[in-house]
Formats: sequence, structure tokens, C-alpha cells
Amino acid sequence: MDPSDESSGEFPCPHCGGQVQAIPSDRPQVLDCPHCNQPFVLPAAGQQLAVAQVRGQEEFVTDDTPAPHNDDDLDGSRIRRVAMLKRTAYRSRSYCVIIAIGCLAGAGQCIWNVVTAIRFPAAGTATAYGVIGLWMAATAGCIYLGNRFYRRAGKYAREAEATSLSEPAAPPDFTALSDGSQRWKNLERLDEEEKKDE
Repeated sequence: MDPSDESSGEFPCPHCGGQVQAIPSDRPQVLDCPHCNQPFVLPAAGQQLAVAQVRGQEEFVTDDTPAPHNDDDLDGSRIRRVAMLKRTAYRSRSYCVIIAIGCLAGAGQCIWNVVTAIRFPAAGTATAYGVIGLWMAATAGCIYLGNRFYRRAGKYAREAEATSLSEPAAPPDFTALSDGSQRWKNLERLDEEEKKDE
């Protein structure tokens, strides 16, 4: 930004290049461009534009250096992917529990049929033993499948409740965070300065 622009009170909009009238201040200001209605930050007097700087009417120079990416950081797409995987795990767990309950109900029905076949045998002894054997095999199969689906439901439950991030090596530093009171004080100070100027 040219020093002549600072003294004249006209600043280029980093979005459209239009000139914006403003009074330079020792603190950064948020201005709305009257040409494109886009907000931008006007730096404090003597500082450069941090986001974008206009070099002519139509040519823009932007700060495109990407922020360093940490694999432990959660961005929007990763959050959606993790949420989808957790929903899938919960849904699969529910299906496995329902199938396990169905298998156990089937085993109960097979046991009931075995008891009925023993109490009221069929016409031939060999046929009665064959029917009882089939019902007992079906009972064992239902119990086996019910147990297998129950264990799979437990695996899906553990998968759904597991965290996708590892524990940080060092505890997070919250000292740089603000509760908003400083911003409120800045707004009050700006209001007082405007009243003094009037």
C-alpha cells in the first residue's frame, strides 16, 4: 500500500479494487466496500494488507500460502467421514443385535419343536429320530449364529465408541483464547472515540 494512499484516506478494496474512503487508525478496522459490499480488514496505519493487496485496477495479489496441516486436526470433510463411519457402525450393531435376537428366537422355536416331537412321536421311530435330529441341528445352528452376531455387535459397538484421534503429546494451550471481553472493550473504546470526534 502506498503511503500516499494512507494520507489521502482512500484504500483499495482487496476484492474489487475500488477505492474506499476511511480514516487511518492505529488499530485495524473492518470496512465494507461500497462497490462490492464485501467486508475487509484495513490494517493499522503503517501496516500492509494481510489478506490481499491490490496492484492496479484488475490484478490481485493474494496470500495463498496454506496453513500447516496436522493430521490430527479435524477439518469439515474428515468430521463428516468420521460421523458417517460412526453412524454406519451403530447401524451395523443394531442389525447384528436384531439378527442375534432372531436367531435365539429361532433356537427357542427349534427347542419347542424337539420337545413336541419327543412328546408326540411321528408314525415311525426312525422318522421321529430323524425329525428330532434335524430340529436339534437347527437349534445348534441358531445358537451358533446368534452368538456370532452378538459378538459382531459388540465389535461394532467398540468401533463406534472409539475415538478417531490419538491423545495429544502435550496438553492444549488455551492461554491465547479470549472470552470476548477484550473485543467488547475495543468496541466501547471506539464508541468513546467517535463521541469525542463529534
